[in-house]
Amino acid sequence: MNKKKTLALCLATCATIFTSIPVYANNYTDSNLPEKYIGYNNYVDTKLRHKKDDSYHYIYSTASVPIRVISYSPDRDNCTKHGYAVIPANSKRFITNYVNERTYSQCRLSICTNISGVTTTLHGKWSPDSIGSYPIANP
Repeated sequence: MNKKKTLALCLATCATIFTSIPVYANNYTDSNLPEKYIGYNNYVDTKLRHKKDDSYHYIYSTASVPIRVISYSPDRDNCTKHGYAVIPANSKRFITNYVNERTYSQCRLSICTNISGVTTTLHGKWSPDSIGSYPIANP
């Protein structure tokens, strides 16, 4: 076999190998939290998002009061370590969750205030996967 044919065969083989390997990027792009009224017994859910790995959730709450956050699977399985995470007012945190470990590929957050009798409008951002370094809300 001449050098050109050998090179062409090698390139074709490499292209086949590399195109068959799935490439997943972590889903760490932020989404806005729903800007809705929340209270102690008035939860608001985010939209479902794809979860790509076993990393923490990231949340940035600009709400004026502490919020309580639960990570749910699409069928409402609570996947939050210790059942929920408390996020202080106006702070960035990671949330320990078991979405990926329980073989779910999507999740949503359910959020309310953490203080009885206190209400606010929810503001901020979140992502199902995380990068960086922030305090963990529920270690």
